Amino acid sequence: MHSLGGSHLVRADAATVFDLASGMDAVVIGPGLGSSDATLEAVREIVKGLQIPMVLDADAFPAVG
Repeated sequence: MHSLGGSHLVRADAATVFDLASGMDAVVIGPGLGSSDATLEAVREIVKGLQIPMVLDADAFPAVG
């Protein structure tokens, strides 16, 4: 598990997530993401950009559903 710098996930964090995910077998997104527009936008970008399996917590569903 890796914490990011801010209080919640934002689009600027996507590059860090991509870097951390390189060489990993899978990524878990959530729980506790919240529902801010910036966070949902970040989740959409991450889900579109990752090419490895992902486990999405229910908090991530609004971003991809």
